[in-house]
Amino acid sequence: GKTTTGRCILHLEDPTDGEVVYAGQNLSTLDRNEIKDLRKRMQITFQDPYESLNPKQSIF
Repeated sequence: GKTTTGRCILHLEDPTDGEVVYAGQNLSTLDRNEIKDLRKRMQITFQDPYESLNPKQSIF
């Protein structure tokens, strides 16, 4: 559930039902450039943060 939702938000996977809305915009209607811009502002954080993040740095 969570992984699939995240993949749909980042437009890596298409939802099988319903729609994904972010900041009032349906993500399935975005063109290639809009998706690229969206991905610059989003990031997946994996469940084990010590494997994917440097604990000495802060994240916003």
